[in-house]
Amino acid sequence: MQSIGLLDLPDEILVMIFTKFNTVEAFDSLLDTHDKIDKLVYDPIFTNRLTLFKWSSNNIIDLLYDYVIDRLCFRILPKIYNNIKWLNLEFLSIDRILCFAIYPNLYGLGLFNMPIDETVSVNR
Repeated sequence: MQSIGLLDLPDEILVMIFTKFNTVEAFDSLLDTHDKIDKLVYDPIFTNRLTLFKWSSNNIIDLLYDYVIDRLCFRILPKIYNNIKWLNLEFLSIDRILCFAIYPNLYGLGLFNMPIDETVSVNR
């Protein structure tokens, strides 16, 4: 009996699986594992809407470590910034991620963990 591995699945199925991952977890755990996986993770279907933070098990937003933001900014975003149409960002990482690149196709931005006084200043 033959066993079937993850890489034996059609690309369409793999993309469907990857879209179920949290963006940060997918980039962190899948990239640099295999050329086929890298190509799919960078696919516009997967990279057009990004959530660049993680939820903890008790529904609290976990801050990203600096090394994770560095990896996103220097290795991942340069390859996908044209694909991004929507970004969900945690308040403390907004400056680093938004200032890193011009996102020509960005039309939506979700801001999370934003203090009330900052929210008021943004609305003025």
